[in-house]
Amino acid sequence: MQNDIKTRLEHLKKNIDEHNYKYHVLSNPVISDEEYDKLFRELLDLEQRYPDLITSDSPTQKVGYKIQTEFSPIKHSKPMLSIESITTQDQIEDWVRMMERFLKTDKLKCSYICEPKIDGLSIELVYTNRVLRHASTRGDGTTGENVTENIKTLKQIPLKLLSDKCPALLEIRGEVYMAISDFNKLNEEQIKKGLQTFANPRNATSGSLRQLDTSITAARNLKFFAHGSGTINGMKFYSDSDLLNFLKAAGLPTATFEVTDNTEGILKYHNKMLADRDKIDFEIDGCVIKVNEVELREQLGIRSRSPRWAIAYKFPAREATTKLNNVKIQVGRTGEITPVAELIPVNIGGAMIKHASLHNFEYVKGLGLKIHDTVVVSRRGDVIPQVEHVIKDTRTHSEKPIEIPSACPSCSSKLTFRGSDKVMICPNKHNCPEQIKGALRHFTSREATNIEYLGTKWIERLFIKGLIKTVADIYKLKDKKDELTNIRGLGTKSIENLLEAIEKSKQQTFSRFINALGILHVGTATAKLLAEQFQTIEELRSASLDKLQSIKGIGEVVAQSIFEFFKDERSDKIIKQLFQSGVTIIYDRSERSRKLSGMVFVLTGTLASITRKEAQQKILENGGETRDQVTKDSTHVLVGENAGSKLEKAKELGKKILNETEFLSMISS
Repeated sequence: MQNDIKTRLEHLKKNIDEHNYKYHVLSNPVISDEEYDKLFRELLDLEQRYPDLITSDSPTQKVGYKIQTEFSPIKHSKPMLSIESITTQDQIEDWVRMMERFLKTDKLKCSYICEPKIDGLSIELVYTNRVLRHASTRGDGTTGENVTENIKTLKQIPLKLLSDKCPALLEIRGEVYMAISDFNKLNEEQIKKGLQTFANPRNATSGSLRQLDTSITAARNLKFFAHGSGTINGMKFYSDSDLLNFLKAAGLPTATFEVTDNTEGILKYHNKMLADRDKIDFEIDGCVIKVNEVELREQLGIRSRSPRWAIAYKFPAREATTKLNNVKIQVGRTGEITPVAELIPVNIGGAMIKHASLHNFEYVKGLGLKIHDTVVVSRRGDVIPQVEHVIKDTRTHSEKPIEIPSACPSCSSKLTFRGSDKVMICPNKHNCPEQIKGALRHFTSREATNIEYLGTKWIERLFIKGLIKTVADIYKLKDKKDELTNIRGLGTKSIENLLEAIEKSKQQTFSRFINALGILHVGTATAKLLAEQFQTIEELRSASLDKLQSIKGIGEVVAQSIFEFFKDERSDKIIKQLFQSGVTIIYDRSERSRKLSGMVFVLTGTLASITRKEAQQKILENGGETRDQVTKDSTHVLVGENAGSKLEKAKELGKKILNETEFLSMISS
C-alpha cells in the first residue's frame, strides 16, 4: 500500500512539475487551470495524509518554476507567492468567514480591495532612490530572471519615479501584459511574414519579454499594471489602496480597483467585471480579492506558497454548445493513445474551436458520449478546449457508440496498458510512424535542440519521403540535397536555412541533450536534475538503477524508465550515431557543479572583491542556497566588513563562519 502511494506521489509531482514548466517558462499550458488544480489538490491531500512522504522538491513546497539559463538570476528579498483560487459564491463567503476566525473578531473590521486578475507575466521592479535598478520575473518564487533591459523598453514603466517623496527602496510587483488589440495585430503580422502565430496574449507577452534582442520587445507594445509590493524601506503604507494611489501618482499604471467592507461589495465587483469582460482590451480570468489593511495582513500571515489574506475569485469557463462529428485517435510520442473530439466548429471566447480534449476512454465512458451527440464545450482557463458534458435530451437515435480501439491506428500493433494508471499505449515504439514523428518533433522542439526551420509540416514531409526515420537521420540531410530539392515547397533558400539550423543545433547543453532524447517520464525539469547529478553522458548511460533511484527528486518509476532507455540497444545505437554526426555536448558548469550542495549561506557585511549579489549567484551556480536570516537551517555565514547582528547570531548558533578569502577558495577548489 505504502509503495503504491509513493508511486502515485512521484507521478503527481513529475506531472505537476512538467505543467509548471510549460505554464511559467514556456508560456504554453497544455491543461486547464481546473485540471492543474485537481492534480495539485490530490498531491496536497496525499501529503497531508502521509506527511512522512513530503519532500523539499514537491510542487507544494514551491511557486512557479526554475529560471531559464538565458538570463542571469535575481533573488527576491521576499518570496513572490501565488494566490489560491476559488470559483463559487459559497467559497468567497467561506473565505471571508475564515478571515474573521483568524482575526478573532465577531465582525470583521477590515476592508477588501478588489482588482481584475490580469492574465499576464508576474514582474518585480526594484527602485532605489526613485531610480529603476532592476526588474525580474517571478521565476521559482524566490529567484527570478533578470529582464531589466527588456522592461526598460516598456513605455508605461518610468526609469525614475515622478514623486519627490519616495521610499529609499521600493520593490513593486505587477503584471506585464499585451492588449488584445495589439495581440491581434501581432498575429496578423506573423501571418504576413509566414511565421507561427501566438496561441494567446500571455504566450505572446512571455515570448516578447524574454527576447535577447530588446528591439523586438520594444516593438511589441507591452503594458504594465502594478498591484502590490515587496520590501519597502523609508516609507510606510497603512493599506494596499494607499500604496496603489501612491504608485499611480509616482507614474506607474494601476488597474482600476474598488474597496469594500463586506461580502456583498465583493460579489458586486466580481459580477460587474464578469459582465464587462468582453469589453476590456486585455485578458482577465477573474478578480483578486485582498485584505486592504497592511497590519491585518501581517496578523493573517502566509501559508507555504500563498498569502492567507488574498484569494483569486475565478470566472466560469467560457462555454458553447456544438455537435460531435467524430472521435479521432491520437498516438503520442511515448505511445499513449488519446481520443480527441472532432466538432462542428464553434466560436468560444473569440476562438474557433474544431477539436477538444477527451482525455482518455474512461472519461468518454463517464460522459456516456456518442458520435453526433450535442455537447457542451469549454475553454477551461480560456486556453484548452474540453468536452464538458452531453445534452442527452437532444438525441435523435441516430447517434453511434464510440468504439474503443484494440489496435494502433498508426501501425496496427495490439494495444496494451502501462502502469497503475491503466494508460492505453502502442508498444511498437521503434516502428510506429506516429511515435517516430512525435519523437522527431520533440527532438527539434524549442526546449530540446531548437531546430528552427524543422517544424511539424516538414517533419511530416521528410518522413513520408523516407529521408528521416530516426533523430540521427536529421544530421544526414546535408548529404541529401538532391532529394530535398524534389520536395514541393523547399526552395534553395529554404534548404540553406534548414541545413544551417541543423548544423547550429549540433552543440547542446547537457540538460537539453537529455531532454531531446525523449526518455519516458523525463521532461525539462528531470533533464536538468540529471545534468546536475552526472558529470558526462557516459556516466549517466552507465548509471545503475540504485544510483538513479537515490537521486532526490527522481522516483522509482522515473528511474526505471531512464535505466531501461539507456540499456535499450536501439537507443544506444541512435546516441552513437548522433555523436558520429558531430553532435557535441556542452557541459555547462552551472548545470553540473554541486560542490556547495546541501549548504545554506547567509551573507553579512561588505565584500571587497565581489558584490554580495555576485557571491549569491556563485553559491546558486555551485548548488548551494542562500537565505536572508541566520536560522537553525543555515550552514555557513559569509562575513565581510562591518558585519551586523547576523554575525552574532551565527556565533550563538554555532554556524560555520567564512571570510571572503575562505569563500572564494571554497568555490574555486
